[in-house]
Amino acid sequence: MAPVVRSLADPGWSFSVRIAHLSRLCGVLLAVAFLFGCDKAPDADGQVDVDITPRPGLVFPDTDAGRAVASHLETMLAIGPDAENNYQASLQALREKPGESVTAIVETYEEADKALYFERAILVETLAELRVAQARDPLLRITNAKLPERQPLPDDTYGPIQQETIVRMTAIRGLGNLAFEDDVAARRLGVLAEHREIPLREQARQSLAEVIVREREKVRLKWLVEIFPGDYRDWLVFTGVAPPAP
Repeated sequence: MAPVVRSLADPGWSFSVRIAHLSRLCGVLLAVAFLFGCDKAPDADGQVDVDITPRPGLVFPDTDAGRAVASHLETMLAIGPDAENNYQASLQALREKPGESVTAIVETYEEADKALYFERAILVETLAELRVAQARDPLLRITNAKLPERQPLPDDTYGPIQQETIVRMTAIRGLGNLAFEDDVAARRLGVLAEHREIPLREQARQSLAEVIVREREKVRLKWLVEIFPGDYRDWLVFTGVAPPAP
């Protein structure tokens, strides 16, 4: 059977989307913009306009899981009063078949044109939000992937390294979601917390700090604190999480 070809330039997707319920991804976008000196910023309502220009489509597996993932991405970009509820329902449907869902997402991601930064980022966002064990290894591979070389660009331009940084920051958050119970994910956060790229380093530290302040098992808590570079309490202002009781 032929793969399912969909594009974010298909009817319903080729417009400037005001992403309300993708605040997590927008937060990553804004962090990179700030750290790399770009001038993209939210409007007076705190929203970010993401202009989706026509481009080649993503190719989803011609399977039930592939079609479910394609439908989920449409749901992610929907607007309206029921957008968030529909998004959560769609996400839960993917979680009910974690292995098949992760396989479909990974196949789509790996077949995607590298220039499809936004599309690849929302695929990784889906992996991150699934919060299933099957997503760990793909997220690890994404965080391990080499970043492109820096290129001289105008201050208001997103180049390959900035775009790929967004993809990897999203994957790091996904590892953070798993690290509450997964030691491999937590250990990788500890390594990434020393990354030479500031946005990746800071995202890893924030995610690891959130795990630390919620950990109640003393042996694991001691280990988490040991793999955190510096004092995790310095990051509580960024996480918005209260420290554990003395």
